[in-house]
Amino acid sequence: MAIDSSLPLAVTRLVKLLSMSLSKKLPLRAIFKVWRELGLPDNFEDSVISSNSDIFLLQDGNEPNTHFLVLNDGEAFKDCLIPAVENWRVVECCKEDCSVDRTDLKYSFK
Repeated sequence: MAIDSSLPLAVTRLVKLLSMSLSKKLPLRAIFKVWRELGLPDNFEDSVISSNSDIFLLQDGNEPNTHFLVLNDGEAFKDCLIPAVENWRVVECCKEDCSVDRTDLKYSFK
């Protein structure tokens, strides 16, 4: 029961990880090395990747026994890919009593 409720979080984590890559793909062996740290279930190949074939794609690599996990369609997750600081900046800019210049809020990295 608890595993089923955490599957959407596992999908989101994989989407975020794959979105960091310019090619939107990572070697599957790299995912296997950090699957516990990502909070993925033991059978994440079946429960997360295979059951979400509209989002993820397993692709054969150039070498034998090499596979890539590819982000097929991450459009549904574009809202979760916005950094929290960007959302905070929008809220701060909209406040009437905001004492910080909007340009500073928009372009500062501190």
